[in-house]
Amino acid sequence: MTVLCVLNPTAGRGGRRLTAKVVALLRERGADVVLHETARRGDAERLAAAAARGDPSLGPGKIEVIAVAGGDGTINEVANGLLGSDIPIAVIPSGTANVLAYEIGLRPDARRIVDTILNGRAVTCWPGLLGGRCFVAMVGAGFDARIVAAINPAVKEWIGKGAYALAGLPVFFGAHPSNYKVVIDGEVFEAAWVVAAKTHYYAGRYVLAPGASLSAPSLRLFLLQVPGRFALLRTLIGIAFGRVEKVRGVRLLDGKSVQITRLNGESGASDPVEADGDLAGCLPAEIAIAPKNVKILTPSGS
Repeated sequence: MTVLCVLNPTAGRGGRRLTAKVVALLRERGADVVLHETARRGDAERLAAAAARGDPSLGPGKIEVIAVAGGDGTINEVANGLLGSDIPIAVIPSGTANVLAYEIGLRPDARRIVDTILNGRAVTCWPGLLGGRCFVAMVGAGFDARIVAAINPAVKEWIGKGAYALAGLPVFFGAHPSNYKVVIDGEVFEAAWVVAAKTHYYAGRYVLAPGASLSAPSLRLFLLQVPGRFALLRTLIGIAFGRVEKVRGVRLLDGKSVQITRLNGESGASDPVEADGDLAGCLPAEIAIAPKNVKILTPSGS
């Protein structure tokens, strides 16, 4: 087996050590490993696209698996490069949040990761689509997107998840934009915070979208329909305790086509949108299911 290992050296702590252990164990078990580090945004996608078209510059032999050592943003890039390819993605959890790793039940254990790469089950995932690019975990507009927009990348690299809390406090206590108009498969809703999810986990091991599924050709929509700081606080507490579906003002729906705009009809140019934990532009947002799938390796027995 030939494995392309894509390492984002800035994603999380300990990623390089974990990756070195995984690579050594793979080679011990007879796999050929091609290791590439990313230097800038877009590198992981370019490497994945090269593997998908069989680019010989990656080394001898056909790439059979791409192991991604990074967070959800790096996985997002690889998924975009592989969309429609039969090459599966394997996860080496080493990023800040690692929502996808939690979703498939994979922890940063080198032997378990190697077993998944060599013997795991390839699950067909139908990603979401935002502005022509796919996402694997979620797209958000509102509270979470404003936090992502406020994060200093250098601080995130330094303190990891703490950067979200640091950026989140001023966002929580700051001014909130107008409500959003959310059109789900033609039906109109209003919301102060919207997340279109493919994973039920969120920001680590918190459950935001129970019922979400990687393999379903649909989205799970989380809507906070009550504006204001107290409603937001109540929702965050519900998420923390795994009872988001019980929170007053929260609605969970399924859909395949979603449009998010400012309720008052303005452009929403000041309202950011996040995809898989990275800034992905501003409103308006058109979200759908991608026309092609990606394969993700899950631990055997999961």
